[in-house]
Amino acid sequence: MKTKSPLKIILVTITIFIILSGIGLFVASKKLKPEELKKIMITQLEKAIPNSKVKTKALDFSIGFNSSVDIKDVDITYTGRSEYPLVSISNLKLRIPFWSLLFGGGKVEVVLDSPKVNYIEFKTGSNWERALAKKKNSKNNKSKSTSVEKAGDLKKSETNPSSGDDVLIPGILAGSEINVSVLNLSLEYVLRDKTNGKIEVEKFLLKDIGIKSITAF
Repeated sequence: MKTKSPLKIILVTITIFIILSGIGLFVASKKLKPEELKKIMITQLEKAIPNSKVKTKALDFSIGFNSSVDIKDVDITYTGRSEYPLVSISNLKLRIPFWSLLFGGGKVEVVLDSPKVNYIEFKTGSNWERALAKKKNSKNNKSKSTSVEKAGDLKKSETNPSSGDDVLIPGILAGSEINVSVLNLSLEYVLRDKTNGKIEVEKFLLKDIGIKSITAF
C-alpha cells in the first residue's frame, strides 16, 4: 500500500473544508440557520472521510459582497477498531467573493488557525489512509454481485478512471483559485519503524492554487 505524503493529506483536508464550506454558503442563501448548516457540513464531511467522526463547537456565516464562513474547534477522528486523531483546527475562516458563488472563478481566501495534524503509520497503511478508504461491502453483498454488475463496474472504471482520492468539485468553486494562510501548524507523526516527532511551522502561505489541481497533487 502506497503511503500518502503528509503534505497531500493537509491539502486534501483543506480542499474538503473549502468545498463543503462553499456548498454550505450556497445552501445558506436559502436562509438556513447556523446550527442547521453545521449539521449539514458534519454529515457531508463524514461522507467525504468515510471512517471518521467529526465534531465542531460552532459555525457562523454571513452572506454579502464577500461571503464568509467561520468554523471553530473542528476535530476529526479516525473511527476504526480503535480511535486515532486525524486533525483538529482551532479556527477556520473562509472568504468567498460573491461572484464566485454566482459565476465561478475569483479568489477564495482561507485562514487556518492552529491546525494540528496527526499522522500515524501502522503495519499496513496509516490513520489517514484508513479514514479515507471507502467502506467495504459485506460478504453477503459481494456474493450477490452478478457478472452483469461486474461488467457495468468495469465499463464505469474505463470511462471514469479517477481514484478514490478524488474530490468532486461543485461548479460554483471549480474555476476559483485559493489563497491559504496557515498559522501555527503542528504535525505530529509516528512512523512504522517507531520513529516519532513533531514538526511545527509558525506561518506559511499557499497562493493562487487552482482548486482542481489540489486533488491531483
